[in-house]
Amino acid sequence: MEQHIEDYLDYLGLERGLAENTLESYGRDLRQFSRFVSSNCVSSHASSAQTAQSRGKP
Repeated sequence: MEQHIEDYLDYLGLERGLAENTLESYGRDLRQFSRFVSSNCVSSHASSAQTAQSRGKP
C-alpha cells in the first residue's frame, strides 16, 4: 500500500503541482487511513463486497 501512496503523492506533486505542505498532509492522512483499514481486518474491496453479498446486500 505504501508504494501506491507514494505514487499518488508523486502524481499530485508533479502533475497537479500541489505544494509540499499539502503533499505531506495528504500522505499523513492516507497512511493513517491505511493503518486503520489494516487494523480493522479490511483486506480489499473485493472481500468487502463478497461479505456484503453473503449478507444479502447489493
